[in-house]
This record gives sequence, structure tokens and C-alpha cells, in this order.
Amino acid sequence: MTNSAHGIFPEREEFHMSTTPRYWFAIRVRLFHEMKMREKLHMMGIECFVPTISEVRVWHDRRVIKERVLTPQMIFVHVTEAERIEVLSFSSALYTICVPGKSVPARIQENQMEAFLFFVTHANEQQIAFTEEPLKEGDHVRIIEGTLTGLEGIIVHNKNKRYFAIKVDLLGCAIMEIEDTMIQKIA
Repeated sequence: MTNSAHGIFPEREEFHMSTTPRYWFAIRVRLFHEMKMREKLHMMGIECFVPTISEVRVWHDRRVIKERVLTPQMIFVHVTEAERIEVLSFSSALYTICVPGKSVPARIQENQMEAFLFFVTHANEQQIAFTEEPLKEGDHVRIIEGTLTGLEGIIVHNKNKRYFAIKVDLLGCAIMEIEDTMIQKIA
């Protein structure tokens, strides 16, 4: 089982040369249309991210490696305002996730998205889960061992297990089980 970040960085030179600011947005898409949207956006040169995990599925006569989307019905796009409106014109796109209680599209902070991308792409064989519950308590920690070394997050407890969480405002948290020996408390 491996985590993936396909479609993050398309090959379009003018993409990074524009002076128009780009922001990360979460776009709600039709059920099972995440991969189709990713491919369409990638072909257009629009930077996007669909967190996936490769899983081995066993069927009657064979084993197949399938890509499973970790955020069903959601893709992340790094776009200008004009490009965001263009993305919403596609039949697979439903709407941009908005700031709670307002009709303003929610911009995901660059540092939160970078941490989320790093977390998903470097978690290796670890099982990642998502929760929309806000974190109210927990220690701020830094991972000191393994492929996620240096990543900072919050520790949460659930049913006598310890989890490392990366919080993305407005979307919730990405969490994975972690051992005490792999983390260090920070101020």
C-alpha cells in the first residue's frame, strides 16, 4: 500500500510565470469523478492534487492494485480566481468548499497544504485516515524518526491509541497511528 500525489505538478511553463496570485481551494466533485477531473485538469496544465492510496484487491482469480481516493468527492486545485471559475464550469465539478457560514470560497493556507502534501506522499505504508472533528486538545509534536521526520502536528487520542494529525483549516485533519518513540514534544 503506497500513498500518491499524482497530478500535483503539471508541465506547463507559463503556469508558474504568471504574476496573478494562486491559491489552494478544495473543490467538491461528483461521486467517483475525482480521477477524471484530475486527468482533465492535468491535461489543461492546471495544478491539482487528489490524495490516493494504492491497495491490493483480491478477487476470485487474481490480485489487482487499485488506487483509492482518500478524500472522496474532493480535489484540491492551486489556481487563480479565473481558473477556479473555469474549473467549476466542468460537469464533474459541483462547488468550491466555502468558509463556514459564508458564501466565500475557502482558501487553504499554503503552509497547511504543503504539510498535507508532504504527509500524504511520504507516509509510505502507514494507513492514513481523515476526520472532520476539530482538535480541541493535544500536544504539538515533531516526528523525529522515519520518512516523515521534521513534520510537525498534533497528537490526539482515541480508544487507547495515539494518532499524529495534520490540521487543514475548514477541512479537518489527516491522521495516522504513531508510536511514542517516533515523536518529540515541542513548545
